[in-house]
Amino acid sequence: MSVYTRFLKLTNEIHDLQKIGSVLGWDQETYMPKGSLEGRAHSRAALSSIIHERITSMELGSLLKTLNSEVEGKHLNAEQRANVRIMKRGYERAVKVPNELMKRLSRTTSLSQKAWQEARAKNDFTLFLPNLEKVVELKMELCEHIGYEKSPYDALLDEFEPYATKDEIDPVLKHLHKELVPIVRKIYESETEIDDSFLYRDYDIAEQEKFGCKVIKDMGFDMNRGRLDVSAHPFTAGTEDDVRMTTRYKLDDLKPSIFAVVHEAGHGLYEQGFLKKHYRTPMASSISLGWHESQSRLWENFIGRSWEFWGHYYPQLRTHFPSTLKGIDQNMFYKGINRVKPSLIRVEADEVTYNLHVILRYELESQMMEGNIDLSELPVIWNERMEKYLGVIPPDNATGVLQDIHWSLGFIGYFPTYTLGNIYAGQIYHKLNKEMPNLSEDIGRGRFLDILNWLRKNIHNKGNLLTASDLAKELLGETLNDRYLLDYIKDKFGNIYGVRL
Repeated sequence: MSVYTRFLKLTNEIHDLQKIGSVLGWDQETYMPKGSLEGRAHSRAALSSIIHERITSMELGSLLKTLNSEVEGKHLNAEQRANVRIMKRGYERAVKVPNELMKRLSRTTSLSQKAWQEARAKNDFTLFLPNLEKVVELKMELCEHIGYEKSPYDALLDEFEPYATKDEIDPVLKHLHKELVPIVRKIYESETEIDDSFLYRDYDIAEQEKFGCKVIKDMGFDMNRGRLDVSAHPFTAGTEDDVRMTTRYKLDDLKPSIFAVVHEAGHGLYEQGFLKKHYRTPMASSISLGWHESQSRLWENFIGRSWEFWGHYYPQLRTHFPSTLKGIDQNMFYKGINRVKPSLIRVEADEVTYNLHVILRYELESQMMEGNIDLSELPVIWNERMEKYLGVIPPDNATGVLQDIHWSLGFIGYFPTYTLGNIYAGQIYHKLNKEMPNLSEDIGRGRFLDILNWLRKNIHNKGNLLTASDLAKELLGETLNDRYLLDYIKDKFGNIYGVRL
């Protein structure tokens, strides 16, 4: 058995264990009995420990050392070298972290989720504070083991956006923030009134589900290799031939289900787009969460909120809700779903203000990891910045600092990837328009095969062959650039509101 074959056998086993963990996490958020949380926390902690042991094993370290040598490297093709590079990176990161710390982190975050859910339900931040303090303490300990050059936040950001640093993304996010604030102000001050009240009528949940499933099938999502369920916070888990998506439905609000379904299907299409020959290897994984988010944002916003998209789907939507949407034409609907208004909830924010929500969270969590913020003061600081950035003050902590699940999960360093995804999506959409002259016509007819094939060829099928910046250079001709997102926002919402942005 060759060295690479032995290496591949180990990576296959690690992948299988990680997939089990993903399904356990999905089950915890969907069908697991409420009283099973503590037992599940032990199970996931044990699995996390086993995975960590496999990744940090002497055997894997020895194989990586041999494969990474100059002699062995000459016998590997580009895809094999990528598998070695990705595993080597994971090994070098994991071997620095004691297994005991990984156990504590897994158990703490599982229990922290429960505390967060209770705190949000009771609108009481103090119920979550001790857990958040523990999570941050453990994450700081993790950063010290992993190491960093400037900010401990880099060690966490690198987990979700490999090779990225705060110094690299900070100028881009600051520029986007600087540009968005006056755009939001001009829209708020415009004389154009948009009525979206019809979106908050009674919408039968079963009909919402039927419509959403029709759309994602049209997009190309294979329901034989995936499924759609319900959770408190929409997400996508699993990979390859077992993609688990979730959404949430509201009887009196149409937007969350429609756009969450399209959003998660964007993630799901990426996972289903890996080549079968790469299954169970590091190549069958996304380059970064920023690139993963670019797929969901492309489908949800650039395509799913477009005039052309609803030219095709609005007549179908009206057949599901004939009385509820009576008297509402496509123009009213299009403007309604694109109304820009102050929003307390990030996941329900419009395209213009959404990134300000993300930037606020990025600022807070980076300050948390750098020790520049008192965690007990988070609700006050949160409200102050919400007022400054978006002109609204949350009336309670449930709709303020407690609205997101991420910190309870230990996902610190995750938030900026949402905006990085929006920026990449803007660049991809610009590229699509240049290479597909019939793009608008295809969207207007509900024909997504050419779009999906382009994404498959240029992004999905490549798996984890390239780094995020290398793929951007190869596909887009440049690295992260917010100009295209800003141009898109100015053009679209300038027309909707009749103002020069």
